[in-house]
Amino acid sequence: MVSALLHWLPASLLLGFCFTPNVSSYIFRTWHCKSFAHDGYEEHSFLALDLSVRCDDSDAHREIIGVAWVMIVIWPVGMVLGCLGLLLPLRFVFLEEAAPTPLLRATAFLHRDYKPSYFWWEVASLAQRTILTGWLLLIDSDLKFVRLLAALIVTVFFLVALLVVNPYLRLFDYGMAAGCQILFVCIFIMGIVVQPFEDVSSDFAGSLALAQRTFSLTSADDAVVIMIVAAFLMIVLLAATLAANIYIHLMQARLRKKWSVGTMDPPSFKWRPQGLYACFLSHYKMEAASEARYMHDVLRKMLRCPIFLDSSTLSDLRKLVDEGVQKSDVVVLLATEDVLIRPWCLIELVEAARARKPIVVVNVVNRGFSFHKSRQLVIELEQEMAIRNSSGLDLLRKHFGPNLDELKTTIMGVLDANESTVVHFDSHVGDNAMIGVMKDVVERMAAATNRNVRWDGEREGSVRLALSAQKRNSSRKQLSRLCSRTGRGLTSERQSRGESSARSAADADADGVANEESSIFVCCSRPDALNHARVLRSELEISMARGCAIGGARDTHQLIPKSEAFVVMLTKNLLSDPNALLEIWTALSNKLPFIPVNITGGGFDFSTSAQLLDMSRTCVHDAEKPSGTHVTLQDALKQQLPADADLMSVGQILHSSLKSIIAIAWTPVGSPNHMAAVVEDILSRCPKKKRAESDKKWTKSPLWKSMKGREGEPGPAPNTTSSMNV
Repeated sequence: MVSALLHWLPASLLLGFCFTPNVSSYIFRTWHCKSFAHDGYEEHSFLALDLSVRCDDSDAHREIIGVAWVMIVIWPVGMVLGCLGLLLPLRFVFLEEAAPTPLLRATAFLHRDYKPSYFWWEVASLAQRTILTGWLLLIDSDLKFVRLLAALIVTVFFLVALLVVNPYLRLFDYGMAAGCQILFVCIFIMGIVVQPFEDVSSDFAGSLALAQRTFSLTSADDAVVIMIVAAFLMIVLLAATLAANIYIHLMQARLRKKWSVGTMDPPSFKWRPQGLYACFLSHYKMEAASEARYMHDVLRKMLRCPIFLDSSTLSDLRKLVDEGVQKSDVVVLLATEDVLIRPWCLIELVEAARARKPIVVVNVVNRGFSFHKSRQLVIELEQEMAIRNSSGLDLLRKHFGPNLDELKTTIMGVLDANESTVVHFDSHVGDNAMIGVMKDVVERMAAATNRNVRWDGEREGSVRLALSAQKRNSSRKQLSRLCSRTGRGLTSERQSRGESSARSAADADADGVANEESSIFVCCSRPDALNHARVLRSELEISMARGCAIGGARDTHQLIPKSEAFVVMLTKNLLSDPNALLEIWTALSNKLPFIPVNITGGGFDFSTSAQLLDMSRTCVHDAEKPSGTHVTLQDALKQQLPADADLMSVGQILHSSLKSIIAIAWTPVGSPNHMAAVVEDILSRCPKKKRAESDKKWTKSPLWKSMKGREGEPGPAPNTTSSMNV
């Protein structure tokens, strides 16, 4: 019954919303009576809608008025209060950006065009229309001027409120609504002018000349013509606004195509440099030339302004500081193993510090950089450079003098300031992850220069993930608490395997799966990665507005056939966990999309997977048996696999699948942009039909609307917590 009502609610709201003003106007005409002279001196009034009904306190008119009051309660009052009653229970969903509910989707007609804080604006607009078309008719028809004045006051009040709060998500809707309100104001003003003109011009002889002098009009027709011209000009203005909006949209699409990088379509942020360049890329060519070139191209296209790269912009190193560092807003250091023994890189950093230019460190992954080693290198800089780069040491002494204390202090300060916020650049990741890394770089640059980043041109999937930062940060905070509680690192060994098993069993009970169906099934070895599986599940649920399940327990594999995709988290003990292997085999048997996620630092080794999956000799610790008891993985799986399953074939299938499918890299302590990229990569591998259904649901959710309509910078984040089941 409830589902049927929710199914028909959108159509009912649409019809009621369209007909309420007209019906209200018809209802309130019950009080509109016309007077006619009788016997030359006595007047009788009759209902304008039905002249057979006399209005002079007749029984028929009183009966009609009684029915009219009932209809007023149903239509102008009932529709407004009914719509408000449907929206008020959803206020926490809007304001706290919770997951969509069936009622939220059914009432989308009322709120989908507005910011979450103004979900009630459509009800206010409906109330304004019922006032203008209905309630004002209660004013006596002889008091036309008062009617027009009241209508003008209501319209001006609504116009001012609209201009002040801007409740719309899209700027175009805001402009159209404001234009319509201004048109109403013009019409009512001209009506106020016409009515007194007619009254004055018809009062006595010569009053026409008085009216013409007073209102600067020759006749009432002049005012009507002015009103029509004003309305026409307003319509032309609105049409021009629509055309301009379409033109801007097309131009932005052309720009996105022009500035896109290969297969990627990165978002953009208009960086307005104080100098000539947004940033200066400081790097050691022998170790990071390709990365610097790539970052130069992507940043130039994301920021829509020049980026300084010496190989592209400069031919004389002696002008490096004056032409590059001094004219850039930020210095970005591509940190590699030997970058701090390159003299020009060190000179660039010191000159940037002297010019009070912010310095952002980007760690190029797999290039040997370490903050600890770098500090040791700076402490022994003269000795190290004398051995490894003596000509560079001579150049530094020539530039700074024999004493290099200023250089050492500056570099130490740069390392200390960036260690906790360093961005990790890995050129081996996919497009979405790379976009996330570059967004991290830009946001670090913006934070260092007190800029507020507002991304434009993001794809729908990226926007919905990247801008749910409040909930994502909540997930990261919980992850940090979990890491501090269980020890840093994803595979940190417990002091006793018994403690690990007990904790795993407790977690399995506490994390019992409540969903009978899940959009994505997350498989993990619970002693290794249960906490991180919960974080990933939370992110997926936020993004898809649907439930996800976590595996790794005895009976969770039964949910796999009802799932749409299968995510497996690769960690050290995954291939020795019989529950996880059973889930992987079940997912492959059901031909679910198989999505491996390799957790950075998780200890998974692809090279040893074949040995671990050798069912003839692999052993596993069984948590349910006394401490120190071990059984073969073969025996553990036999208890759960179907009787006709060949264990050797199962091992070969698991090994082949894990070896063949490219894994998505995830660093759980990474930035929100990295988390967004991981989730987007996972969703991109889900079935397209199911993904489209999820996206359709997502675009109707209040969180999506708040992101699309957000203008300027958000205020303080509400006190929300992630939906993780921790």
